[in-house]
Amino acid sequence: WSASDTGLKAKINGGLTYVDEAGNKVSSEGNYRIEVTADPGQAQVQKSNIYSVAKTTSVYVSSIGRTSEKITYDWDIILDGGSNGEPISNKGDKSGWSFDSATQTFTINRSGTYRITCEGSDTQNHVVVAKGVDAQILLEDVSIDVSEMPKTCAFEINAGASAKLYLSGSNTLQSGQGRAGLEVPFEAEVTITSADGNGKKSGELSAYGHSWGGAGIGGPGNEYSPQTGRAGTITINGGTINAYGAVGGAGIGGGNTGGSDGGGTITIKIGRASCRER
Repeated sequence: WSASDTGLKAKINGGLTYVDEAGNKVSSEGNYRIEVTADPGQAQVQKSNIYSVAKTTSVYVSSIGRTSEKITYDWDIILDGGSNGEPISNKGDKSGWSFDSATQTFTINRSGTYRITCEGSDTQNHVVVAKGVDAQILLEDVSIDVSEMPKTCAFEINAGASAKLYLSGSNTLQSGQGRAGLEVPFEAEVTITSADGNGKKSGELSAYGHSWGGAGIGGPGNEYSPQTGRAGTITINGGTINAYGAVGGAGIGGGNTGGSDGGGTITIKIGRASCRER
């Protein structure tokens, strides 16, 4: 029998029988107890939706399962602000990246695995993932604040590039005029998760877009590039994400000039996301 609620009735007609050693069917007399157990089904997500998030609205997507191993990559590079602000390579290999001290720009120009961290207070060393690069990047207690540097992005993934960001500790990205906090323009791609694996809520990222219209995570605003505020492909598999868009920019999605189709492709699987327009 089966039932859709906790009430279940069953009527048994006839005797309960068994077959003896001689092959005869024998009805057993006595009292019988029927035990009913209710087994809950496997928790599942049957359908994903793209959410239109209003101002000061939070969307929480809680984990259903722990589905991934911890991140155990051998990170090639360390960017550490240090006392003089210059990046440091832990293997003495600078073939995969470059640093422009005049603009304080750290550029990842080769596919590979990278670890980025900061010592002490905020740094103005900002990061660019160059076109054609597919990078895996561990962000470990990174705080980049370029909010006073016009048209400068804290962390930019160029169109034609992709990055997998693994979050450890608390990370903050604050961009300058017209830029997204974590900029993922049209034809760029980012996947974000906790360094502990998919579904984990540990590892935090707070991303702040700047007026006018920079998204927290996604497209830039119109002060930076008119009519091209479209976002790329953004996937969140874990971590705790706080995304703050400037006036006209989404928390996660398109910048001010993205238009009705400019929100990009956004998938929030498991983790925790809070997104809002400031």
